[in-house]
Amino acid sequence: MNIVILTKKYGINFTGATIATHEFAHRWILSKEVDKITVLAKEIGDYKKDSDIIVLKFRNFKDFKLKLKNYSNFEKDIFYSDDHLGYYFSKLNLDYYHTYHGNWPDAKYLNIEFYLKSFYFIPLYKRTIKEAKEVINVSKYMEQFTKKSNNNSVLIRNGIKMNGTIIDKNIKKKRCLMIGNIDKRKYGKLIPMIESAKKKKYHFIIDIYGKVCDEKIFQVLNNSSFINFKGFQNKIDFNNYDLLLCTSISENLPISICEALKAGLPVFSFSVGGISELINENNGLLVESFDTGVLLDGIVKYLNNNTILNENQDYKEFDWGYASKKYLDLFREN
Repeated sequence: MNIVILTKKYGINFTGATIATHEFAHRWILSKEVDKITVLAKEIGDYKKDSDIIVLKFRNFKDFKLKLKNYSNFEKDIFYSDDHLGYYFSKLNLDYYHTYHGNWPDAKYLNIEFYLKSFYFIPLYKRTIKEAKEVINVSKYMEQFTKKSNNNSVLIRNGIKMNGTIIDKNIKKKRCLMIGNIDKRKYGKLIPMIESAKKKKYHFIIDIYGKVCDEKIFQVLNNSSFINFKGFQNKIDFNNYDLLLCTSISENLPISICEALKAGLPVFSFSVGGISELINENNGLLVESFDTGVLLDGIVKYLNNNTILNENQDYKEFDWGYASKKYLDLFREN
């Protein structure tokens, strides 16, 4: 079996869908069921080298078509995409599988910038989803969106890389973890929450891991005594934290939340996207209506008492090996 992957970005120094695709590519090769993988990407970062994985950069559809012709067997290869450009395959009359990692249409209502972007991205995603042979969803929540365009749908969760487990939850470190590139969508609601914490004279630290995408948001948060910016890192030791905080107002199902929960770290988050499929009163706090006051008070209450959350929870569904096999079964059956 040979697989051709079409993606916007490929490498380990990105987030979300890119991390998942990179992980799957290497697991598919290691399975011995796949002989060769050709990755076609518009942007290439740092990635794990493998003689059986060819990584090529393309500029536009014409360039994509040329490289695909030179490096693929149209009659035998399996074709797979993970972003809005997946419909490129259909323009060449090729059957393909598509994983939807996006958070459209929800993101359309975030602000005027995303509203305008939606007129470009949503039609392309709908086309990519509609013309796919099979659509893979990582959350039940977004399956509601993809099924409007394509009923051939299956749920396969993303896997989780383990960065460590919680050693002693009884010792509160008064330290919270946040993961994700710094932009208004993910951190806009953090600003009023921190301002409220300052007025109430609460004391805790938030370490943020991610690249700066919005300089204004970064500058405001960087002036707060509550915040430490750690930059983008591939490995984060969850042992150093009491909880993972998510203030994003639009998501599908973040890998970072899955990783934290499986490592034993409780998650405190707004109820957006598929996050409610994982978080409950036993492993964190889920807050409706973007109520920063409820979220803040919940965090402080947890940091100041002996409550232990996320003990003996089962997250076996979120396993790279399990997910990788599900993909290969799907490719083989069709």
